[in-house]
Amino acid sequence: MKIRSHLMILVLGAVLPLFAFSAAMTTIFWREQRRSVEERFLDRVRAMAIALDRELDGQIQVLNVLAHSELLRSGKLKEFYEQARRVREGQRSWSTFIVADHSGQQLINMAFPFGAPLPALPMDGATVKKVVTTGQFAVSPLFKDPSNNFAAAILLPVKLDETVTHVLAAVIENSIWLVFLGTFPVARDATMTLLDQNGLIIARTLNNASWAGRYPATALLENSRQSAEGAYRSLGLERQEFYLAHSRSKFSGWTVATGVPQNTVEQGLRTSMLAMAAGATLALLLAFALALLFGRQIARSVSGLARFAHALTIGKPAEPIAFYNVAEVNEVADAFEAARTDLQLRQSALRQSEEKFRALTSHAPVGIFLTDLKGDCIFVNQSWCAMLERRTGAGRRLAQRDPP
Repeated sequence: MKIRSHLMILVLGAVLPLFAFSAAMTTIFWREQRRSVEERFLDRVRAMAIALDRELDGQIQVLNVLAHSELLRSGKLKEFYEQARRVREGQRSWSTFIVADHSGQQLINMAFPFGAPLPALPMDGATVKKVVTTGQFAVSPLFKDPSNNFAAAILLPVKLDETVTHVLAAVIENSIWLVFLGTFPVARDATMTLLDQNGLIIARTLNNASWAGRYPATALLENSRQSAEGAYRSLGLERQEFYLAHSRSKFSGWTVATGVPQNTVEQGLRTSMLAMAAGATLALLLAFALALLFGRQIARSVSGLARFAHALTIGKPAEPIAFYNVAEVNEVADAFEAARTDLQLRQSALRQSEEKFRALTSHAPVGIFLTDLKGDCIFVNQSWCAMLERRTGAGRRLAQRDPP
């Protein structure tokens, strides 16, 4: 395996733990951001529930003024009718104002002339009974008024000597509650929903005409029944994935909910995640590019050292070694240069030694010959050749051999 391959593996081994750590941190970041979004939505619906309680409290204060009218207490209903008519003119959110006895039978309904025959209260009888029994105000669930419009009512008892004699009811149609929901600053594609005590939709900013009087999405209905407030993700009525949050009003028992499409919420998160992923990928590519660059430089240096070593082994002139910005390679190159210088000195000394040996043996007056360990003759001098030629005639051929 080449150096560059080793460097690639080394870089990959170094970067993979970083990527694993980044992936873990990204997952934690994603979860924390989602939790932060849910908490933000929950704070929003809490504020809306408080605003709803304030609105209801304002309506109750107006009813309380009428409940303490001496005309009503003294049974002067016709005069009270005129007084209530003037009050109702200042309460444009009331579709009508009703006075009923403790049994729920209407005595006055501002939608009809005084003295016209009237039926029982149109809202849930249990709510009327609760007001008469407890002597406290109550907010009714959703019902349909005589005009077949969805509405809800705020009921207040009228007491005489701690005894409930009458029940006052301010009827408010769901269109007013739809306007109320629209007063809150929310995301452009957010959906606001107001539920009654039974979980029915009083008003909804998205497709209100289609969903008023019906149950909301299953997740919102179940969660609103199980807890006073919460934040979660689920499908909406239009089968769109929502971030949902709800909070229950303490005054009325109604529930305020908001939903924002999941794509809208997570678009910014995805952008951040993509930016992080792009940065990590760029870092990885940069690391590999640097590994290739330095690997090529080191490989070129090592290849130069290999060529130099090969030249030394075969006795050819070695090319000069180029120096690079790698300290270890330069150390090896310096060692090769020293070895080449030392080898050249040794070769020069050996040649000088051979020349001296040849000069001494060639002019020696005695015969000199050398043999190897096997007994084969490897060198003879001129004197030995002369002696051998006189005897055998073969000395001239032996004398042509070079000394060892």
